[in-house]
Amino acid sequence: MLTKDFEDMKNSNNEVDLLLLWSWQTPNFSLKEGTVDHRLSIFKKGHSGFEKSCKELSERLDTDQFIWCYTSPTNKGQWPGRVRWELKVPKHHVLAYTCNVAWHWILAHNGNDYTNCLPPERLWHLARSHASPPLKRDEFYKRFNDGWRKKTTEQLWDALFLDKVYGDCTDVLLRHPVETGWVKNDLIRGHHT
Repeated sequence: MLTKDFEDMKNSNNEVDLLLLWSWQTPNFSLKEGTVDHRLSIFKKGHSGFEKSCKELSERLDTDQFIWCYTSPTNKGQWPGRVRWELKVPKHHVLAYTCNVAWHWILAHNGNDYTNCLPPERLWHLARSHASPPLKRDEFYKRFNDGWRKKTTEQLWDALFLDKVYGDCTDVLLRHPVETGWVKNDLIRGHHT
């Protein structure tokens, strides 16, 4: 009986595991209220396949009310004119874990534009330090992209959805609006919560 109680307690602790996440939004957009209009996304400007990809993603998620969050505060850099939101989210409230490399390839396939398909910088550093003989950057990019380029659109969608966070190449999708209690740092209002 004690073993079962211990397992139940361990499982309940896992249910409240929190993820620390970050999202960058325009100053007039709140994660805590309103609705998402993906046509206003910063990514729409740089990816001709964004509209089609976002529509397909919404269909697969069965909602278009979601926001993108990142698992590192620095892996996406600083976006001019954007406000950084810091969140602590119970893992069981994650809508989806996604591979950002697969997402960029989906955008590329849907827009027939492969200029934004760059491997994560961290992978290049790993390949450079562990490959024997050492790989040149162009050769690494070619090998990396050849594997992704050969995938069908359906294979890319299969690669998009993950079961957990796999480093800073994983993005997290949350339903919008988010719970007020998840906001750790509300930079729009300029105070810590």
